[in-house]
Amino acid sequence: MAVFNSVLDPATPEFQRNRADMLAKISELRNAVETVSYGGNDKARQKHLDRGKLLPRDRVNRLLDQGAPFLELSQLAGWGMYDGKVPSGGL
Repeated sequence: MAVFNSVLDPATPEFQRNRADMLAKISELRNAVETVSYGGNDKARQKHLDRGKLLPRDRVNRLLDQGAPFLELSQLAGWGMYDGKVPSGGL
């Protein structure tokens, strides 16, 4: 197997800057996914529940066999397009 030698130096200021920027982007992405995964604000969620309806993720979880893997695609569909009001647009 071929071995690839890296010329990256993690001690350089440029590497450290890039690393910090990437960690910030990862944090931003995780926060966005967490926001949309919650499925709306508390008032909207409660209104849905008061009508006797299941929240979208609860519905999906009931359809799946227990322990079955589920990969949610397009979690951020519509994110940033409608003034931040697209909870679970991809579900």
